[in-house]
Amino acid sequence: MKIPDLPEKTYLTPGEVARFFTVSKSTVYHWCEVGELDCIKIAGVLRVYRASVVKKIVESNPFTPPKSARKTISQGITRK
Repeated sequence: MKIPDLPEKTYLTPGEVARFFTVSKSTVYHWCEVGELDCIKIAGVLRVYRASVVKKIVESNPFTPPKSARKTISQGITRK
């Protein structure tokens, strides 16, 4: 998938990912830690899979409803 401003290589540095999403590098490290981005250590250096970044872009589409959307019940209405 061709995405402007995202390098066309398999592995990205945390800095490249941070610049693309306009977040800090520590946020990228956190995303890797919690599994939001797939990463690998190559010779002790963290690299992020480009495909994982593309997946995050697709999943964060603002036009799709959130996975954990809850239905709320108005106050004052009782169910029997």
